[in-house]
Amino acid sequence: ILVQKVSLPPWHNYEKKEGSYIDLAEKAAEDLAHQFVADIGPILENIDTLLIGEQRKSFFFGRRLGLEIDDPKQFIDACLNCVRRMEFKNVNLSVLCGFFAGIQNRFPDVVITTLNNLAADPQLGYFVIDLTRAIKPKKEDLERVINSVRSNIERLRPFAYGSILEELPEEDIECSCE
Repeated sequence: ILVQKVSLPPWHNYEKKEGSYIDLAEKAAEDLAHQFVADIGPILENIDTLLIGEQRKSFFFGRRLGLEIDDPKQFIDACLNCVRRMEFKNVNLSVLCGFFAGIQNRFPDVVITTLNNLAADPQLGYFVIDLTRAIKPKKEDLERVINSVRSNIERLRPFAYGSILEELPEEDIECSCE
């Protein structure tokens, strides 16, 4: 069901009368996440399905799960433990990025602690950038990212796209880059 509703659902949009569209596949993924909030065991047993290859709606699934879950640590630990066993070239962290986007306001300490631990982890530190891009980064988040890529500054390129840093004051960005 995770593959059918989250990883590789068919593209399915519905046009409303006024011309806007509703992504029915996105809604189905979010609804499925809501169903699993009370018992995430079946998700954890199949977490690798959500962390590898193409993931069309996993961000939305992860975000909804993060918005509603009461204990985010179990999901984060399961994802990161699974990633440790995978070939990094196949890893897709969209579900965990969505999850971070969902928990950032209710569990900021969990997000900060996880990002700090990842930045210090020689095996998983590479993923700090992707996960930081999923939240609304603050000055200390940007500093963590910059410190983790000092030897390869080109890895900061993903921050040039979208509006990731739009809410961060310009002086915080300048300070972080000195």
